[in-house]
Order: sequence, then C-alpha cells, then structure tokens
Amino acid sequence: MTVYLIPEHGPCCTRSLPDDDSLHGLQALLDGPIEVSPRGMLNHRYLVLVNEEGLFHEDFWPNARASAISGTRLVGPAVVVGLGLVNDEPDFVGLTDSQVAYLDNLLA
Repeated sequence: MTVYLIPEHGPCCTRSLPDDDSLHGLQALLDGPIEVSPRGMLNHRYLVLVNEEGLFHEDFWPNARASAISGTRLVGPAVVVGLGLVNDEPDFVGLTDSQVAYLDNLLA
C-alpha cells in the first residue's frame, strides 16, 4: 500500500507498506496509535491520519502542511491514505500515482 508521509519538517514522500500489515506500518510512521484527523477527509478520496496521542507528545511539532490540507491544527507527522472499499466496506487503500501527483502539487 502506497501512503504519503507529511513530516513536520522536511520533504513529503511516499512510503510503501505491506498490504497484509499496513496498520503496523502506519503506526510506525506516526509513532503510535492512529486516528483519522478531525475533518480529515479530502475530496472524499483521501484520509489524513495522525497519531491519536499527538498533542501529548512533547517532541511533536505543529505540522503546517497537514494542518492546511485538513483544515484543523495538527501536530506530529501525518500520513495521507486513499479511501476505498475492501470487501464492500470503507477502508484505507493505497494511493495511485495520480493521487500522489495531486498531493505533490497541493503541497508544493
């Protein structure tokens, strides 16, 4: 599964996570339990994920880029995933090349 990492500082980038263990990969990227950010849906095709306990991490800094696209103040790294159907249920899905290009342009 391809995801889009938005760190607090430095360049955004894609990461590939194994489809059968994507939850653990997302938790590793976000340094803990994950949650969909408030107002975290973009164009009904993307979700912005953050660390569920991010406000309690003293080493997390405000993330201006993720805050701008989600419309709410976020701290720490953020990950954008696709929103799709898996077994007829809404779920996280990997991003396509065109979705990554859209995010690159949006955050340039």
